[in-house]
Amino acid sequence: MFELITYKQLKAQNLFTSIIENPDDQVINHIVQNGVGEFVFVGRIYHSETGRPGGYIIEIDSVGNLLREIIIQSEDTISYHFFNIHTLDGKYYCLGSQIISYPSISKLWYLKLN
Repeated sequence: MFELITYKQLKAQNLFTSIIENPDDQVINHIVQNGVGEFVFVGRIYHSETGRPGGYIIEIDSVGNLLREIIIQSEDTISYHFFNIHTLDGKYYCLGSQIISYPSISKLWYLKLN
């Protein structure tokens, strides 16, 4: 008769609530957590000034503090929208769409970040 004993060390989960306010309409579509417990959110933000959406990336730490907020919006008629984000070898890959002459022509688009 064999006896199998397993042991797992579990990390405590942090619980937080965080509100990230912006006067423009924000939508988050996907989230990933990196190796140090920080979270990266991607989606789109609708600019009331331009009337077009821009790519939206937010990074927060493990307790909910805002580390970085990035808006990708060109000066011309191109709009951006991120659908999801993946991590591989310490880099982030944001997948989304690039819309030319909003809302006419849509192309798939990705962005590699380190």
